[in-house]
Amino acid sequence: MPLALLLSLATAASAPGPGHPCLSRGDTARVVAPVPGQPAAVAVITAALDTRRRAWVGDTVAGRCLGYVAAVDTLPGRGAIRWYGYVPNPGFSLVRLTGAPDGGAATMPAALAALFGVLAGPAPSTVASAPAASGASANAPGVPATPAPSTSWVSSSAPTPPKGAPALAPLPRDAIGARYVDNFRKYADKLWQLEGSKWQGNYYDRALIYYQAWRRLGDPEYRRRADAIAVEYRQLYLEKNNYGASPHWAQLEGLVEHYRLTGDTMSRRAVIQTANRLSGAFIKSRYMEPSNGESRIAARVLHAQLLAWEVSPPDGKRMQAGRIDSALARIAAWQAPDGSYPAVGQVCGGQLNYMVGMLNDVLIKVYEQYRPDPRILPLVQHATDYLWRTQWVPAKQAFQYASVTCASNAKGLSVGGPRPAPDLNNLFTTSFGWLWRMTGDSRYREAGEQVFAGGVQGAYLDGTKQFNESYTVGWRYLDYR
Repeated sequence: MPLALLLSLATAASAPGPGHPCLSRGDTARVVAPVPGQPAAVAVITAALDTRRRAWVGDTVAGRCLGYVAAVDTLPGRGAIRWYGYVPNPGFSLVRLTGAPDGGAATMPAALAALFGVLAGPAPSTVASAPAASGASANAPGVPATPAPSTSWVSSSAPTPPKGAPALAPLPRDAIGARYVDNFRKYADKLWQLEGSKWQGNYYDRALIYYQAWRRLGDPEYRRRADAIAVEYRQLYLEKNNYGASPHWAQLEGLVEHYRLTGDTMSRRAVIQTANRLSGAFIKSRYMEPSNGESRIAARVLHAQLLAWEVSPPDGKRMQAGRIDSALARIAAWQAPDGSYPAVGQVCGGQLNYMVGMLNDVLIKVYEQYRPDPRILPLVQHATDYLWRTQWVPAKQAFQYASVTCASNAKGLSVGGPRPAPDLNNLFTTSFGWLWRMTGDSRYREAGEQVFAGGVQGAYLDGTKQFNESYTVGWRYLDYR
């Protein structure tokens, strides 16, 4: 493939033509032009340059999106650009293009030429077709199978848990645990048929949920779905918004898993850049203190810094570690002597209990994966004791949604009251399971089992958000039981 022709594809100004199988991914193509001289097995290739410095490659005969090359600023602000290639795996995964240590190319034409060589290589593997596969049409059922090169360096085996996390427990055999797993299989399939890989379904990190299911159940379909959702969320939400996610929509752990499994540096970049944006906006804000605090924001911001620290190169870890320590200090200063996290402006001086469960879960991850900071055990223990002592409703087997009735907060918004909310139970379970492991006090295990049972029996799993809330934390409780 002559580089001169490839370069013309990048610079010509022609309107997008019909039939390019990659254009349904939401990109604005500036060029669509046929590429002659490709092997018959690859059929007719078309390259499309989009506004995010990517060139897509598609098979217009078979209707398949075969991959793309993308420009990556390896030293942000210094103009150090490298081009990397990606192929469906089934979510787009990094593929080594050249003999260079980083597998990239210096220019877009060179990267495209190398990608064509990969696509025309011997015996490409085939990804089974399924609804909402990340390929030609991300959200349409019945997408044709997409050929992908067989690359042994792209991991297809289940990942190990992060350092410090408990080992995966065998699947539960008790009635409640088995029902929890069976419900996942049933409702995961139901929601996938309805929503596919749409990024809006990733609230509470469904990509992570599928990665955890894949690790535990061994079904490669869950890995395929996780990859597809992670890429859709990254491309169509984070990248599209220049990584300016709200804390509520910072669903980054699934992207960390995607990066670890595929080597896709765009997922690592998304995690780091999003964490950077959240750090600047929130660590020193009133959202991390009693005057206007929100425990979910504190949890998301701290978690983002932890995840960025995990995937940062050595020269970036020191900065991320400082941010983890700063966020942790603010959270420790916020907790009241009774173990609550009072939020004057947001929750009329009370707390939204499930958000404290989320915060506890992130503090546990910091303890296990970053360092066993001596403040964390008492923070989690005091918060959990307060929840069990004052917020648990035994007759309903659920925690109250809020610790107070807050019909009108500082913004004039109603944020709820002390109604039982069993569909949120599984955001609390790791607090109890971890405390049992850390203290040896069987009362935490007994309480955790009640919380877990109430969550399984009282969950509403037809809802996208409610399904995610039941499994984003709950899977890990199985390892602490």
